[in-house]
Amino acid sequence: MAASTYIRGMRTKIGHDLLLIPCLAEVITDHEGRILLQEKSDGEAWSLPAGGIEAGESPVIAVIREIP
Repeated sequence: MAASTYIRGMRTKIGHDLLLIPCLAEVITDHEGRILLQEKSDGEAWSLPAGGIEAGESPVIAVIREIP
């Protein structure tokens, strides 16, 4: 996934210095205890639904956005 406008803007200001980006991963199970996984966009692996939290976004909204 491409970097957000916010992250691109921060990179223009700080270059390649360390940039800490809040992110999350969800563990979602069904009534049988199976875990939801999603295929990565490159098709090479499976992972938990996950992603970065955008500037001004709450973790709850980020979870909703990231769930397939």
